[in-house]
Amino acid sequence: MSKSTLGSLKYAIKTEDRAADEAKAELKNLDRAIYNAMDDRVGQSAKESAAGLLRSFTYMVDEVLSALSQAADSLDRGYDRLAGLSSQGDSLLSEANSIVSGVGDL
Repeated sequence: MSKSTLGSLKYAIKTEDRAADEAKAELKNLDRAIYNAMDDRVGQSAKESAAGLLRSFTYMVDEVLSALSQAADSLDRGYDRLAGLSSQGDSLLSEANSIVSGVGDL
């Protein structure tokens, strides 16, 4: 995965997070609508079912998006470390070339 692809992945994760928040809001609205329409035993049972779906959905989505976000952040830190090591390697190579050049002048 390239650094630019990683940026696209992070954007996609944020987009999915927003979509999940919208789905949670819809489930909450459904829960309220059921309760308002049927204020009886059947309505209460349907409300409990909708609340259970919301809890399950929220837990699963939050876990998946959190894991994806952590993975993307880890990749980002890895790219930063690679860039630092590459820069350090370039510096050492430049210094080694300078030493070789100095030895050749002797």
